[in-house]
Amino acid sequence: MPCSRCGGDSMPKKRSRQGRSWLPLALTLLLMTALGVTYALRVPFGQAPDESAHWQYVRHLATTHHLPVFRPGQGGYEFHQPPLFYALALLGGGHYLGARVVNLALGLSVVLLTSLLALEYTGGRRNVALAAAGIAAFLPMQVFLSATVNNDVVLTAAFGGALWLGVRMLARGPSLRLAAGLGLFAGIGLLAKTSAVLLLPIGVLAILLAGAKGEPVGRVLGQMALFLAVTLSLGGWWLVRNAVLYGDPLTLSAFSAAFTKAPTPDYFLSRGVTPFWYGVLVTGWTTASFWGVFGNMNVFLPWPVYLALSGIPVGAIAGQARPAVAPQPWQRRACLLLGATAVLLLAAYARFNLEYFQAQARYLLPALPAFALAFAAGWERLLPARARSWGLAAPAAVLCVVSWWAIQFLPGGR
Repeated sequence: MPCSRCGGDSMPKKRSRQGRSWLPLALTLLLMTALGVTYALRVPFGQAPDESAHWQYVRHLATTHHLPVFRPGQGGYEFHQPPLFYALALLGGGHYLGARVVNLALGLSVVLLTSLLALEYTGGRRNVALAAAGIAAFLPMQVFLSATVNNDVVLTAAFGGALWLGVRMLARGPSLRLAAGLGLFAGIGLLAKTSAVLLLPIGVLAILLAGAKGEPVGRVLGQMALFLAVTLSLGGWWLVRNAVLYGDPLTLSAFSAAFTKAPTPDYFLSRGVTPFWYGVLVTGWTTASFWGVFGNMNVFLPWPVYLALSGIPVGAIAGQARPAVAPQPWQRRACLLLGATAVLLLAAYARFNLEYFQAQARYLLPALPAFALAFAAGWERLLPARARSWGLAAPAAVLCVVSWWAIQFLPGGR
């Protein structure tokens, strides 16, 4: 029924405007889908990090209907991994292209979760949410990973969901429902990849920060107990299985056995590379692979491209340095939560590269939703108000153009 005080057509027009405001997100998802399908069709099988070994796991599930047991020198070297991605990959119909399509759908979920995280943090500012979603969608490395067979993308989705609900808890107040949802994403993470164990301290931190504004201690402890109970009810059985089979719930010993041929820092140090230059090597390779290094981490873009793309975080940092309206107390706590996530992943990454040379930024991409939000929020502060409507789209547009242009550098792309 028409509203007598505001005019009969006001509500339909309002709904129409709201629908149009999300049209860029729909276009972003469609464009990422087109990019991902193109990558999936152009990249030869096995020309992505560990893709052959990941596919071997999928084939094992399809043919034996049993979880694999990792034995050094026997079977696949990814057989120690949690089973979630490989079970989902079976939906691809038994062909690696089908599994790549399943992974692309998981990549699209990362984009949606990034937009939800940004909406929650900004209090509903759609322009920032759309900018963050575009960055998460068109980062060339993320497109490449989403279009190939691996368990990295589902882990990023689990982190994105956990961060979204953690920030929501800080913005709207803690609740058992949010604590359970946080546990759901953490449990999904444990079934995706072992490094999701970092979601346990992240979830606990979110609950503690949310309870810091006067929540009764008993209620905070109850929410924490529920979070841990949901997490372990989903992923705890996998940790128990690992402890029984390998004597190690995190399968670190099995992982070390699988990486016996991987280069180590000693390989470089014994050849005259100083610790300082080893750090420079890891930093440079990590920076490049954040933006995009294809194939089995051996197909680089021209170095001026990496230099140009570095303008995105530099602009965001410059924007964050500009004076702005003081954030709400809960937003400061949200920054602490997002920052702690990045620090934990970075610390684990640094430790990994002190044991093996594995300078692959895909190990840091579980924090992609947080990175995308930081980049978008920084650019919003950098741009003058009159330019924000179109200027916020610039980082995502640049990444989109680079992702399309990079097709020629894909293995088999020429």
